[in-house]
Amino acid sequence: MLSAFFGNKIEKEFKQLLKEAPELEIRYAGEEEYAVSRLRKVFRDSLIIGGFKGALRKKELEIRILSNMTSFKTEVIRTGIDHNGNPIFYVKIPAKLNMAGNAARKRFVIHPNGTVKILLSTNRGQKSLVLKIFDIGEGGISIVNDSKIGFKPGTKLFQTMITIGSMSDQLVDLLVANVKNRQVGDSMQQLLICTFKKQPRALKEMLSAAQSVAPKPKPAKN
Repeated sequence: MLSAFFGNKIEKEFKQLLKEAPELEIRYAGEEEYAVSRLRKVFRDSLIIGGFKGALRKKELEIRILSNMTSFKTEVIRTGIDHNGNPIFYVKIPAKLNMAGNAARKRFVIHPNGTVKILLSTNRGQKSLVLKIFDIGEGGISIVNDSKIGFKPGTKLFQTMITIGSMSDQLVDLLVANVKNRQVGDSMQQLLICTFKKQPRALKEMLSAAQSVAPKPKPAKN
């Protein structure tokens, strides 16, 4: 009975995750293609997440939480549209989260060894803004915004050029999913948490380049 008032363990886990605005990978069960989504709301027995565009092909979904690489399987209860006209799914809350295995795909912190060149439209035409990448993973990248330009969640960054190490430059379309402050080096910086609008064709090349330039952990002192 007390769980009806205070919530169960899995509900509490998801409510804690909700505060972090985590990126999700969602895909139809047994399929490889995925979309990047976000957790929207948490209820006692269900979740609201961003959904796929178009008709729902099947109810069974596999979802991975990119911030901690846990995953779960669920079913779509019903679909809907949010106030911005974007598709949302009401899905069953899982009984538990599956912990990531050793082969789980990672995010690589590469600061200051990668940059993005963002194209901005102004009254005087287009101008470019070069910023450092903080980290990169399958779902997107985090960008250190040390400029005087403000970005809001929902901002689309089309034709953004990513440069990492000796990798050839790659053009991607990004969506600013969240904006938050984080300690980067010796100062607090604004991070733009961006998702890929569409999975880049050269994603494996980008992640391989990121792994090669990621700072290596310092050996422990005896």
